[in-house]
Amino acid sequence: MKKLFVLPALMVFVAVSSCQKTDSTIDQVAERKAQLDAREKALDAREKSLDARERTTTDSRAATALQAVPPDAQAELKRLIPDPAHVKAERQRRLQERISQRQRKLEEIQQSRVPGTAGASAGTATAGASAGTASGTEDISPSPSPTP
Repeated sequence: MKKLFVLPALMVFVAVSSCQKTDSTIDQVAERKAQLDAREKALDAREKSLDARERTTTDSRAATALQAVPPDAQAELKRLIPDPAHVKAERQRRLQERISQRQRKLEEIQQSRVPGTAGASAGTATAGASAGTASGTEDISPSPSPTP
């Protein structure tokens, strides 16, 4: 009879102890997570303070560097830096110059291809057609020719 009672008692003891182990592991995980969160917050705070310190250091260095340059040298530096409006105007002038050059070249090419005046367009069309057939290329006529 005692043997029958020992086996279920042992099973109950194992079940209870395993539940307690699970609870302790859950507590350990929660504690570890809380520690990691605290460390992460501390790290973020340090990064923010470091960024602020770097910004103030950079700003003070820039102000110190600007103050270290004498006023006559500052005027010289400002003279060397081109005026944005002047740069834009120069760019527009060069662009217009290039456009006019291209237009002149286009006119020269058109005049070299078509000898004569613009009033003799019928004569130039036939001259162009004869030149096209002489070079070995076929010209496409505007209207189909009748075939026998």
